[in-house]
Amino acid sequence: MARKAKRYLENNQEKQRSVSRFMVGVYARISVDADERKSESIENQVFLIRDYIEKCNTEEDAQLIVYDVYTDCGKTGTNFDREGFERLMRDVKSGQVNCIIVKDFSRFGRNYIETGNFIEKILPFLGVRFIAISDGYDSFSADSGHQELTMNIENLVNDMYAKDISRKEKVSRQMLQKSGDYVSSIAPYGYEIMEMQGKHRLIIVPEAAEIVRRIFEMYASGMLMKQIRMDLFERKVHRASDYRKYGHVYQQEGELLHEWGDSSIRALLNRQNYYGDLVQHKYESRFSEGKKWCRVTREEEWIIIENTHEAIISKNLF
Repeated sequence: MARKAKRYLENNQEKQRSVSRFMVGVYARISVDADERKSESIENQVFLIRDYIEKCNTEEDAQLIVYDVYTDCGKTGTNFDREGFERLMRDVKSGQVNCIIVKDFSRFGRNYIETGNFIEKILPFLGVRFIAISDGYDSFSADSGHQELTMNIENLVNDMYAKDISRKEKVSRQMLQKSGDYVSSIAPYGYEIMEMQGKHRLIIVPEAAEIVRRIFEMYASGMLMKQIRMDLFERKVHRASDYRKYGHVYQQEGELLHEWGDSSIRALLNRQNYYGDLVQHKYESRFSEGKKWCRVTREEEWIIIENTHEAIISKNLF
């Protein structure tokens, strides 16, 4: 069976090399890293790729034709959960794109195993040509077999770089947390984030804070989750996700009203931040260890800074 699969791939590769015209998916990505944003702008990447295509094509034969440009801004290269990349792969699978061109391997991805799997297995199986300009890699090149070692080394270096950045970001994040800086990009329901004296602080949003107090008081009085849900729905209180979407607490004309979920209410009831202490580091990234999912930290590992912001409820009520 393995021999048949190998023969199939070899025959498929020969057919691919006979293709005289390629519909190109131009892919560019920029991460959340500030230094990278300065040197690797989307515009620069796309310009480099278009320039490469123009030089490859001759007046008599336009071998590379741009089908579309796919971009991801502020997206990490450590996984492939990116909107632009997913759109590119949909067009690849539908047969609209049969060639992908990137500036270099790191723009495609920084995860050594997953990036290698795409370039060495998935794309060849789909009959897709892959070109990384700065790395001098072209899967349809006559010496592509000799290029594989270079590609693997480049991908390994990119993977190590991403993990090193992850370790540094973890240390930096914990230092900010210990200084009383709120590091999350989303404020707990009832608060908003505001920069004050060089630190990000939680500031009360009165209308939403009143809902937080009501939920705690209803729960403390012995009301069941179902009763709390019904009370919020009858009062036309937007659930937390819709509150962030609409920017206000109560349903207005033309807006959909969804019932709060039990899990959302329980999460709110378990947030220590509501009594004025900043409680962070409940979860920790494990990417630097080569693992995808976050680790739930032990309570003794939490970073707690007391009295950093105005409380919505008392500690006794909590």
